[in-house]
Amino acid sequence: MSRFAVPAVLLLVICSGTFIQAESEEDYTVSLVTSGPGSEVYLWWGHIALLVEDHSLGRDYLYDFGVFSFETENFLSNFILGRLWYMSYRSSGEAGIRRTIQEDRRIRIQVLRFPPGNKLKLIRELERRVLPENREYLYEYYRDNCATRIRDLLDDAYDGELHRVSSARDAMTLRLQTRRFTGRNRFIEWLLMFLMSGNIDQEISGWEAMFLPSEIPGYMEKISFSDGKDADTQAVVSDRIVHLPEHERNIPEVPGNPLPVPLGAGILAAGFLIAGRFLRGKAGILVEIIFRLILVSGALLGSVLFFLSFFTDHAVTHGNWNLLLLNPLHWISIFVPYRPGKKNSPEQIRIRDFLLFLPWLVSIDASLIMIVTRFFGLPSQDVEQAIAFLLPLALGICGPWILRVLKPGRSLSIVS
Repeated sequence: MSRFAVPAVLLLVICSGTFIQAESEEDYTVSLVTSGPGSEVYLWWGHIALLVEDHSLGRDYLYDFGVFSFETENFLSNFILGRLWYMSYRSSGEAGIRRTIQEDRRIRIQVLRFPPGNKLKLIRELERRVLPENREYLYEYYRDNCATRIRDLLDDAYDGELHRVSSARDAMTLRLQTRRFTGRNRFIEWLLMFLMSGNIDQEISGWEAMFLPSEIPGYMEKISFSDGKDADTQAVVSDRIVHLPEHERNIPEVPGNPLPVPLGAGILAAGFLIAGRFLRGKAGILVEIIFRLILVSGALLGSVLFFLSFFTDHAVTHGNWNLLLLNPLHWISIFVPYRPGKKNSPEQIRIRDFLLFLPWLVSIDASLIMIVTRFFGLPSQDVEQAIAFLLPLALGICGPWILRVLKPGRSLSIVS
């Protein structure tokens, strides 16, 4: 939901000074500006800002809560540790809208009407938020971002009415809402879903769904209030699309089935590894290399998940059930020979197989247990996407052992 990164020096310039001078509400127009998804990953979920126009001075400004700077001290380490500092800033409204049009993103503008006295109150609060001493805040993906900050400001400006009209449950979860926007890249979607825990799998209300910029305009249309003259005054005065991309990606109301792609990839990888077990020569060496790369990738991903779960402030990764599928213990199998040597004794082969396959056998057992418990409503975490890929893969990795121990006429031994 981030807008874009700006140099820190420029940020200081555009945030300095005071905008509000007039005392009459008629001198100002306040609009909600919602932008569609962009091409960069951090723009996939769109963006939102408030546009304030001062007709007495002929000026307009965008108030934006989704800015970060790569020049911020310790940016990379803070990002990794889940301590990402974002900033509120004020910039030229015309320039901001023009920049979004150049990015070929949808722009929707809703002109808003407020209860008497609340428009100036909102503008003053916006001005306070962009002061140097107030503009930084600790970003949190779902509960404190560019959209939720504007949602909270608008709720205050309408005396709690936005919260009231969005309090009903919408039968969606934070995970499902997120997945509506990630279908453009199945690999990134799988990775994000794997890294995030059951903290995002509880049913949410419309209020919580407004972590997405695109959700706020619809609820604004439901707000009405008394302005002292009309008992049913609508908050949205006008609603128009300023720019519509030529090739706009459709965002589904409900995300599609996430299982076919990772399941197909897992089955293909498993089939390749099982077939490769019987190859010799250069083909066998190639399979050995690919096999090692898969083992290293699994161990790396499990280590990253372990680190995010226990040593960072990323709340969405804590208590992740996927640690049963991949974790640092997978490093055990990295340096074990895939094929036993001709001079290996039966005991050496037993040890080799134990070290090579144990982490992945645990993954298989954990997957099967989670499938069963998920059928009965436990665990609460949505693990289907992770299992769809990792269960077939684990079966493919353990395939040589499984085929050997189940071969007719042989005892259930891992001896080759």
